[in-house]
Amino acid sequence: MHIPDGYLSPQTYVPLYGASVAIWSVALRKLKKELSVKQVPYLSMAAAFSFLIMMFNVPIPGGTTGHAVGGAIIAILLGPWTAVVAVSVVLIIQAIVFGDGGVTAIGANCFNMAVVMPFVSYWVFKLSKGSSTGKGRLYFSAFLSGYAGLVASAVFAGIEFGIQPLIAAAPDGSPLYAPYPLSIALPAMALGHMLFLGPVEGLITMLLAGYFFEDVSAHARGAATPAMAKSRKALWIGIGILALLTPLGIFLPKLLNAGAAWGEWGPDELRKLVGYVPDGIRRLGELWKAPLPDYGFGGNGSVSETVSYMISGIVGLAVTVAAVYLLSKILTGKGIKGTKVRPSFVDKGLHHVANVIKTTYIQWETASRKGLLQGLDARVKVLFLAVFLVAVSLKKDVTSELLIAAFVLILAAASRVGFVSYYKRVLFLGFFFGFLVALPASLNVVTNGTVVVPVITLPKAYDFWVYHIPQNIGFTSEGMRGVAVLTLRVVNSVSLSLLVLYTTPFHEVIKALKLLRVPDTFLMVINLTYKYIFIFAKTVEDMHLAKKSRMVGDTSDSDARKWVAGRIALVFKKTQLRCEDIFRAMVSRGFSGEVKMYGFRKLAAKDYLAGFVILTAGVAAIWM
Repeated sequence: MHIPDGYLSPQTYVPLYGASVAIWSVALRKLKKELSVKQVPYLSMAAAFSFLIMMFNVPIPGGTTGHAVGGAIIAILLGPWTAVVAVSVVLIIQAIVFGDGGVTAIGANCFNMAVVMPFVSYWVFKLSKGSSTGKGRLYFSAFLSGYAGLVASAVFAGIEFGIQPLIAAAPDGSPLYAPYPLSIALPAMALGHMLFLGPVEGLITMLLAGYFFEDVSAHARGAATPAMAKSRKALWIGIGILALLTPLGIFLPKLLNAGAAWGEWGPDELRKLVGYVPDGIRRLGELWKAPLPDYGFGGNGSVSETVSYMISGIVGLAVTVAAVYLLSKILTGKGIKGTKVRPSFVDKGLHHVANVIKTTYIQWETASRKGLLQGLDARVKVLFLAVFLVAVSLKKDVTSELLIAAFVLILAAASRVGFVSYYKRVLFLGFFFGFLVALPASLNVVTNGTVVVPVITLPKAYDFWVYHIPQNIGFTSEGMRGVAVLTLRVVNSVSLSLLVLYTTPFHEVIKALKLLRVPDTFLMVINLTYKYIFIFAKTVEDMHLAKKSRMVGDTSDSDARKWVAGRIALVFKKTQLRCEDIFRAMVSRGFSGEVKMYGFRKLAAKDYLAGFVILTAGVAAIWM
């Protein structure tokens, strides 16, 4: 039922896009109002289950295949509006990432499988089960709901296929889009699902409904009981098993020599069936180049195809869960472990001030630990930083940068640096200032090479002055190698710098910069700024805490802005007065304008040994 590009005319897919968008907006508003944090894992599991169950292609008589959808059980357990969102996310990811269903047909596919099926299944279950609490009625109602929902979805798809020859035909009468008339398309879609795939969907719905039925009311309330936690864990395990079993989706059709699902043929298959390729399918069939077309990586042998299919399932599973998680976080306005809070901009600003103070404390605490680098003189560590920054900047291959990264990782572990806070900053900066900055340069419009990840196909190649834009645009292997090198350079440079800062008191770092001939006046300004900026940050935090402790209720944004403006002026005045006090204290102690920094302690034997090892290793790294 995944309608490809080119099978539906604009007269069909545009209205269905409009209908789907309208239903999505209603569903998202309802979810935003009703979705609780405790239900987010169930929404993620529902989408993950739907994605995986669609990968199991079932051969049916006539040489074609089909698949279950999972929309019925999601509608029964979480409600039809939740099912609309979960299945729609899956269908959109399938179309964009794997080319399963056309991008022009996303609206139609979502309408059929994410709207018609959940609502039909939900109401069939409600009406057939009624107020009965018996297990037999439960199983019958669940089976009937899954069966009816899938068949109704197939009927709508068959109608959409069958009306194309009536509404879009060439002057000679030949169809421009789906070639089969309603008299063929509707029975072909309906009978296959009524006789074979509908019972499969019904059986899946029946088994899962029986498993979860005791917790249905708890699911609806978002309650968290030990039984639900156990079932949730078991379901995640089941989803993992499904991901590993996805190769059955290609083994069974091959075993029974079954072809593509009805209405999902490629141009070559369609030419064999009807003798020609309709103009719409020829024009729109290659409209979108999916990154992982047909759930594979281009493997040719049966083993590699199997592995590719399974890896694609795992990738799709991860993308689906991540997409649903982000969508749920946006809708609920909170994370999985949080509660809905709308902090004012004053609170958010003070939160960042508190983080500055916290970061300073963490650095001081790490620098005072007994570790490898903490025991060395600051001058040796500045020498280490300078030498290895040169080595990092000169390396042009991934292997060398990875070796340096591993070396820094060993040093961080030996220096007892907190990995979470340390590498969170390292990887964040490496991603944004390395990977994202360099990624556009890996396109073949910038870097010539072999395209490994296609992005888009233009109607033809273009030449603008000295710039040549190829027809097939994508990321090249040579370009991706350059992206990897630049990203690793940023990661290594940041990790080296943070390692020295984390293991050395800041005033010692300032003194050690004298080795690089930095003027004393500049060093003194940095040192005093670093010292007093945290004093004033703590002052601001104390003022805000005092204000909140004396107030009841929320402050309007207008009053908050006025308060912030007044505090800025007050802190500025305090800063001015503090600077004057500091200057008078310096003059009273003999300051005459000449800056004098404290001297260094005498280097120990271990410092000389470390300096020799650093120079030797750095020179070797540069030379190699």
